Amino acid sequence: QRSTLDEYLSYPKGDVMSINVEQALDFLGSDWNFTKYWFEARYYTPVTRIGEVFDIELGTRDTPVLFAARVRAGFSSGDIPFMDQYFIGGDRDLRGYEEDEFYGTEMLLANFELRIPIEEAFGLVFFYDAGNAWGDSDPFIDYLYKTVGHGAKRSSSFDLSDLHDSYGIGVRVRTPLGNLRIDLAEGEYETYTHFGFGELF
Repeated sequence: QRSTLDEYLSYPKGDVMSINVEQALDFLGSDWNFTKYWFEARYYTPVTRIGEVFDIELGTRDTPVLFAARVRAGFSSGDIPFMDQYFIGGDRDLRGYEEDEFYGTEMLLANFELRIPIEEAFGLVFFYDAGNAWGDSDPFIDYLYKTVGHGAKRSSSFDLSDLHDSYGIGVRVRTPLGNLRIDLAEGEYETYTHFGFGELF
């Protein structure tokens, strides 16, 4: 992992990049032999002129308007079991879809947020998410997902045209228990509301 975040600022500024490799070997009784690789990049920068566009004062020196972005890509090789594949969907990544709605042996995800402080303990977030997962899976699991979800969603091979996206608005409230996160996300099929603590990334 490499980070250029400024540790002396009260908000994130800079970027963080990480590369991970996970190896499973078929020894000591294991039935699987596979390797997973995934890469993540996060970027944060203050947006100082957005208030001038709307002729309003937004943010302060210690809590500026922030643009935040995250890109995550994952690949694998070998015979990877279903439970170790990549899953996308829900409040942690692709907010306009069901939890773990998309799955496969490859994945691509992008999240973009504009974080706007309104008061000292209150802020708004406008966001856009895009992602999907591709690759082989278990036919029986595919059947179960089709019968309980929105129908066939599987993409057998990597193709950017298969990306699913969602967009929405969020509220951030500072509480004694931490930063409360409420996101309202619109996907292709439904609208979802998510609750959590802390920022998505």
